[in-house]
Amino acid sequence: MDFEQLLNNLRVLNGIMETTWVVRLCTPCGRAYGKSSRSKDIRCLHCNHSENEIISRHNKPEDAQKAVTLHNTPPEIRDELQQWMDKSAELDFRPSRTRNVDGERVLSLAADNEGIVTLESVQMVLDQMRSKITSENFLDAANAAGELLFIEPGVWRLL
Repeated sequence: MDFEQLLNNLRVLNGIMETTWVVRLCTPCGRAYGKSSRSKDIRCLHCNHSENEIISRHNKPEDAQKAVTLHNTPPEIRDELQQWMDKSAELDFRPSRTRNVDGERVLSLAADNEGIVTLESVQMVLDQMRSKITSENFLDAANAAGELLFIEPGVWRLL
C-alpha cells in the first residue's frame, strides 16, 4: 500500500468517525430534540416515545442546539429569538479584563430595527464585551463624533 492510498483510507475513516448531530421531531408531543447520530437511543427527551422524524443534521452540536431551541420556541417570537441569537453569536465571550471596543460594532449591536439606541442597550453590549467604558461616556463620544442624533434623554438614533 503506497502513501497516497494510506492517506485516502485515513480520510475515509475520519469521515466515518466524525459525529453528526441529528435533530428529531417527536411525533406524539411535537417537541424537537437533538441526539448524536451514533446514539442508539432515539427516544424523545420530553415524553420518552420513540416515534419521530429527522428534521435536520448538523456537524456541530451548537448548531443542533440552536435548531432545537428555535423549533421549540413559539412561532410568534421565533424571528425575534433568531435575531437575538445572531447578535449574540457576534459577541466575543472570551474571558478578559477589558478590551478595546469598535464603536460601530457596539452601536450596530445595541440598535433596534429602527436604529434606536438607549443607555441600557449600549451598556449591555459594553458589558458583554467586558469594556470598562460606561454607556454615558461611550454615547457622549459617539454623539460628539456625529454618529448619533439625540432624541430624548437616554435615547439616540443612528445616523
